[in-house]
Amino acid sequence: MQSDRNRSFEFAARDPRSWELRADNLKRAADKVYEICYDAFTSTRNYIKEGREPDLQDGQDLTVIQVYYLLMGYALENLLKGILIMRQPEMYVQQGNLTGLKTHKLVKLFEDCKLPVDQKTKELLEKLTLHIEWQGKYPIPLRAEDRIPGSYSGILARKIQKEIDQLY
Repeated sequence: MQSDRNRSFEFAARDPRSWELRADNLKRAADKVYEICYDAFTSTRNYIKEGREPDLQDGQDLTVIQVYYLLMGYALENLLKGILIMRQPEMYVQQGNLTGLKTHKLVKLFEDCKLPVDQKTKELLEKLTLHIEWQGKYPIPLRAEDRIPGSYSGILARKIQKEIDQLY
């Protein structure tokens, strides 16, 4: 029974399409979250232009931008891990276990995949990594020194979305 489970696990783990499908699902969800945020941003901007008080629901919808960055980070992480497994399945899938992939560090995964990472891309990947590790899930990190001011948390910009989509 255990050997059947291991075979099934290893088959699924080594299938690059399974990693790609999960990444696509995460990206689709991220895009939906982004649209909620963007609609709230547009609505809030219009209220302000008209001299009216912004809607409370729009204010709450704006804050889920962190979830967008979290989901996009997870999508990229799945794609990159799928690439690594596709290239060297014996290194990462062994005896019913995934090994060597216990990281959310997107820069490291890009480098492990031998993909070019310029400075601008590196900064974007590091900010997405923050959202995977804590900023998209928790109000604070585990340690005070990990809290970095000026991250993408509150920034809603089509430019950033397009940069992330280009990585994907």
